[in-house]
Amino acid sequence: SHWSQYINADAPGLPLQELKTKHIRSLCTRLKGKQGRFRQNLSGN
Repeated sequence: SHWSQYINADAPGLPLQELKTKHIRSLCTRLKGKQGRFRQNLSGN
């Protein structure tokens, strides 16, 4: 579903998004990355 892709888009067993919009960056992806507003605000950098 859309919500599970928003939480973790890389989880196995999720259907691939076939919409013509840009890829959904999941919360897990945003936390793992070293850049981005979400990570920077949490780490206090």
